[in-house]
Amino acid sequence: LIADAGDEGTPLASEPTPAGTREIVSAGPYVAYRTDTGQVSVTTLDAGAGTAPVDPFAAVEVEEGEDPPSYTADAIGLSPEGVLALYSAEEGAVRRFDIDEHRFLGDGAEVSDAPEGGDGLELTVVGDRWAMLQAGEGRLWTSGADAPIELDVSEGARLQAGATVGDD
Repeated sequence: LIADAGDEGTPLASEPTPAGTREIVSAGPYVAYRTDTGQVSVTTLDAGAGTAPVDPFAAVEVEEGEDPPSYTADAIGLSPEGVLALYSAEEGAVRRFDIDEHRFLGDGAEVSDAPEGGDGLELTVVGDRWAMLQAGEGRLWTSGADAPIELDVSEGARLQAGATVGDD
């Protein structure tokens, strides 16, 4: 990410992505990173913006000597309004996170017949809704649906980038 630009429009400095970054998703002025361990961080393209971790368990208090729970995301999607969707196979749910407010929007939405983690999952956000595709298995999950939709798509099928609005 370019931290600032000089008079000539050339970057004065750049910010490295988080260690182990395997996926970068951007929409509008927002950027989300997912690492090889499933950790998620977010930032904006605003000058001087820092990168912040996204972890629904960050405030969980544990007994002395216990390890805090960790959240791992298997897929992420982002809208131009700064709403990040995160899917965790371990949790079997999709969570939504408001980057501007740096807070989660409710609890996780349980995904029926949830897919296992790994490659091949795509997640997108359109308006207030999310959609997750597992092209290799021909399955599509959408927010509010009771079951995945079976599709006849190629393994290379992709979801659209996040958008402000979409058709129902």
